[in-house]
Amino acid sequence: MADVGDILTKVTDMLQYTFNIEVIDKDIEEDIPRPAFVIDTDDITKDKFGLMDHISFRLHVYYFAPSIHSGFADLYGVLDDLMALFAGHIKINDTFNFTLEEQQGTIYRADMAVEFAGFVDIVNPYIEDAEGVDMLDLDVELNKEGE
Repeated sequence: MADVGDILTKVTDMLQYTFNIEVIDKDIEEDIPRPAFVIDTDDITKDKFGLMDHISFRLHVYYFAPSIHSGFADLYGVLDDLMALFAGHIKINDTFNFTLEEQQGTIYRADMAVEFAGFVDIVNPYIEDAEGVDMLDLDVELNKEGE
């Protein structure tokens, strides 16, 4: 299973590892340190498909270049790198991954910034609570029967 927080943690880790630049995941409206990434979400919805949790949201990753006065050409490379980073399946844990759909990138010359956005749409599988049965004990018992 995964939730919005798990996905944002994974995105933060991916950006820090790939770019080695500070990632800000809180609301900042001015005095953003440069260079930096800012992560934001909107349109978060959560509902049910039968017994399974369905979560969807729009993910925004903003990159602010080291200088507001130069480096415009470098923004194209950052946008390409972001598109490559979010291509395909992104593993959250041993049993769950997600993809970033409907990807779109925009370069803002006046701010020397890149906006990269996409749509996350996940369905967590239903896991029935076994009411007092320890699943590890159950596995051990089944393995003993099979021997």
